[in-house]
Amino acid sequence: TIGPYSILRIIGKGGFSVVLLAKHDDTGELCALKIMDKDVEHEETMLNLVTNEVDIMSSIQHPNIINLLSYSFTDSLVKPNGDSKEVFYLALELAAGGELFDFLAETGEFPEEIARYYFHQIMDAFEYLNENGISHRDIKPENMMFDSDYNLKIADFGFSSNLPLNQSKKGTVNYMAPEVYEGLVYNGHCADLFSVGILLFIMISRHPPFLRASYSDQHYKLLIGNREDLFWKFHSKNKPESFYSNSLKALL
Repeated sequence: TIGPYSILRIIGKGGFSVVLLAKHDDTGELCALKIMDKDVEHEETMLNLVTNEVDIMSSIQHPNIINLLSYSFTDSLVKPNGDSKEVFYLALELAAGGELFDFLAETGEFPEEIARYYFHQIMDAFEYLNENGISHRDIKPENMMFDSDYNLKIADFGFSSNLPLNQSKKGTVNYMAPEVYEGLVYNGHCADLFSVGILLFIMISRHPPFLRASYSDQHYKLLIGNREDLFWKFHSKNKPESFYSNSLKALL
């Protein structure tokens, strides 16, 4: 148990956290409980990350963003044998449909009309964050969750920022905008939009357009060298001629 929650099972693991399926003892409501250890060596860093995530998630509410239900910086996780340890936790809306990443891995790419539907959901959330001065800074399939009705929701605001400009290299390399990857000052909203474009490409292709936004990457080099024709020719190998529509190419 932890606070008012009984732990049912592990449903995910991240770099700094474990996500548990939990049930509120009074209401019976199921949630995803994000647990982070109070590691003495890294406690200040973890507290800063958790505080940032709580502050930002507490200020937003949107149908395509995972909702924060409650949180604590002072509770203990009590194991069945009676042992306990201090942890931070965030109680989050349960996304029963799982990760977009797992869905694509198991079922394959989306037809373009389905990808467009989910792209609109992501952009609705993205525009809402933009209007509220928030950038996510870690847009990727692992942080896109399906609810029980298979609506897509953005999760994990641990790297999010409410600053107009940033320079810290946050996020996942494969989805970073070039200015983030190079360690330059960047606009978080523009960087997020770059990552959303990669996400759309993956939903349709089931693989990324390039491994990183760097001149050393041969596929990204085609794009910045104005050789979109060769870029699309490469990605169209072993695919029907109309696999990538002209409107999709223009958008990306």
